[in-house]
Amino acid sequence: MNQPNKVPRKITLDLKRHQRLMVGLSWDPLDTKYAPAPENRNAFYLYDVHRAFNFLLHIRSAEKDEDGKGREKDYAHFDLDLICFALDHDGNPAAYTGPAAPDMIDEKEVIYHSGENYSGYGGHDDEQIHIEMNRIPSDYENLFFVAASDSKFSLNQVQNPVIRLVDCKDEKTLIEMKITAPVDKETYNYVFGRLYRKGDEWFFQDIGEFAGDVDNWPEYLKKFV
Repeated sequence: MNQPNKVPRKITLDLKRHQRLMVGLSWDPLDTKYAPAPENRNAFYLYDVHRAFNFLLHIRSAEKDEDGKGREKDYAHFDLDLICFALDHDGNPAAYTGPAAPDMIDEKEVIYHSGENYSGYGGHDDEQIHIEMNRIPSDYENLFFVAASDSKFSLNQVQNPVIRLVDCKDEKTLIEMKITAPVDKETYNYVFGRLYRKGDEWFFQDIGEFAGDVDNWPEYLKKFV
């Protein structure tokens, strides 16, 4: 299901300028009683310190050591995962990058993940994926970015989830989307968009589609290729 009234956008990327891109996913933790009003900058910085401290406490007693396959349906925190699927020209899987330790860097070392964040504690862009645009192999023609709930919570229950595409050279946000999930459906995945190649040019197209649990992501994403 797409977001209502969503206008699809496409960005043409200049690889002389956009040599490294970052997709960042952020959300607020389940306990937000200390969260200040967004316009209160000083209080917001203190809140970031509070979130970072609580994140350190949380990872010392985390209820799961690593993300496994499938959603942790009993996990009691908002846990979103940022994932990248690389597909070839025909939509066949070429690479996968995710927060679990074995998946943090793809085989060609051009797409890499910042690591797991279990709860939203820790500041802005709680999880990040970086892409080295000038070194992408020829079979990585479509790069899809997905935000997935790895807990019992549907996306419409998560506090303030936001995903964005950033040019790392000047830290300019190219696209930013609030993940506003439908309230009448349980959705656990959000397809943010795809980077795709046509000849020597790269483009980014935002997709904004929500989904329930997905068993075969490459097959699901083929429809966008």
